[in-house]
Amino acid sequence: MTVAMPESYSYETERTEQTRDEANAWVARFAPLVMTSDVLTAPELHDRLNLVNQLREEAPSLQSRLSGIPAVEDHTIASTFNTAYSQLDSVETELRKTLARLSPGDAAGLPDLDALNDRLAERKAREELGLSSEALPAKLEMVTSPVNWAQAGFFGLFAFGWLSFTTFHAFMMIGGLIKAMGYAALALLGFYAIFFAVGFGMLVGAVLSATKEVTEIDGHTLTIRRKLGPWLIHKSYQLSKMMPSIEVNPNGMRQNNAPPLRCITMTDVNGKAIRFASGTTEAQRQEFCNRISAYLRAQPTDN
Repeated sequence: MTVAMPESYSYETERTEQTRDEANAWVARFAPLVMTSDVLTAPELHDRLNLVNQLREEAPSLQSRLSGIPAVEDHTIASTFNTAYSQLDSVETELRKTLARLSPGDAAGLPDLDALNDRLAERKAREELGLSSEALPAKLEMVTSPVNWAQAGFFGLFAFGWLSFTTFHAFMMIGGLIKAMGYAALALLGFYAIFFAVGFGMLVGAVLSATKEVTEIDGHTLTIRRKLGPWLIHKSYQLSKMMPSIEVNPNGMRQNNAPPLRCITMTDVNGKAIRFASGTTEAQRQEFCNRISAYLRAQPTDN
């Protein structure tokens, strides 16, 4: 004998099964968010954040239907769903923090607010003291003049030709005049000294162009290191309180058609000029000046 079941019973059973299936599917999609420990890329983190948003949108309706079922044979799925739903916010927070570390500046990332507030407080304090808000290292080290072989070759060739001609001309001119005038012709050496000075100046320029110059500032001590092949020359200075400036033609004279010589100039405690960074661009010199000024302003005044 077959007993017909009420239509309402069949409908309620079907709805319960459907709700349980949806809850199982929801939990199955949630599980990878907390069960896997793979190293994720930024796109994968965005995908997980999108999944969190989808689960959050679906959860209220599903939770209402689960709570409306008077008797569920398996209470585990309902309990697991409720626990997972309550942790969606913390899962999202962890994902956003990870994204902020992996891809700084991503709008979906959640930066470390404590660290950010510490940095903002530090910047505010430095601004109130009139200092740069840029984070400064314990030591400031910069390559202020890289090796320029093309310029070194040009200066070296010019210096060689200039000195060779000057030497030959002086030898012939003074040697001939000595025979005619005696040793009074040696007075021309003062005249030729001008040309020798220009030639040796070009030779020094060639050597400097072939030299790598590194400038280091530790507190108020400036050290300039120049390396030419296996030779390393370094000299240290104790700086005064004057800020760096860019000087034009520090050696005075130059050829009419030659570009002006520019370098960074500082002053030591004895008032002596310290010149460096002549073998770089104007923009880099200005950047070096800004960095040096910011670094020195951040140093204790009693140094």
